[in-house]
Amino acid sequence: MNFYKGLNFALNNLEDTYKTKSIFTLNVKISRVFIKE
Repeated sequence: MNFYKGLNFALNNLEDTYKTKSIFTLNVKISRVFIKE
């Protein structure tokens, strides 16, 4: 049970990191578009 909890926590953490990175990438792309305008 403890191992499962740890695994679940790691997966949630990974998902959060992935979401944060994609939001950051999206923001960078958007600001590049605005800078070009």
